[in-house]
Amino acid sequence: MEDLKYKVPIGKSDHVCLSWRFVLEAPEQNCSGIRQFNYWKEDYASISRELEHVDWNSVLETSSVEESWLSLKTQLTAVMNKYIPRRKERKKKNKSNWMSSGTRNMLKKRNHAWKRFQIYRSVGNYNVYQKIRNKVNQMVRADQWRKTISSFKDKPKKFYSYMRQTQTVKIQVSQLEKEGGALTESD
Repeated sequence: MEDLKYKVPIGKSDHVCLSWRFVLEAPEQNCSGIRQFNYWKEDYASISRELEHVDWNSVLETSSVEESWLSLKTQLTAVMNKYIPRRKERKKKNKSNWMSSGTRNMLKKRNHAWKRFQIYRSVGNYNVYQKIRNKVNQMVRADQWRKTISSFKDKPKKFYSYMRQTQTVKIQVSQLEKEGGALTESD
């Protein structure tokens, strides 16, 4: 473990978040030239036909399990390379789409204020951090609300589902009184 850091508390909590790097030794792989298989465009019929013509008894008749595995793997890899097209690996975006740039800037200011408070512990620095933290929480809630509202566009079913979830009074079928004065227990 390396780089143990004390981070900004979440919300109004007084608990400090910890972050660290966990180092594992793994061989480096050159991902720039590797293209992934595109299984959605695989030609299953041709693969099945080709694998039916293989005499598996002779392929797997070798003396050890390791050699049998290598023979099987070689056969399958050859068929995959022949009938499954490859595609470029897509890079994932780390940027969250729902958060505005103003909120991201305020998050940076909040983190800076927290670091300043950690170095120079004073009531003034804590008050500055507290004001920025409260503003950030307010902005995050506003951005989440904006995202929720915009997700309802052209989706009335989603809107009504959300409204049912937020309803304070839940509609329930109450018990009915029978002729003898007893209450019903089920439908």
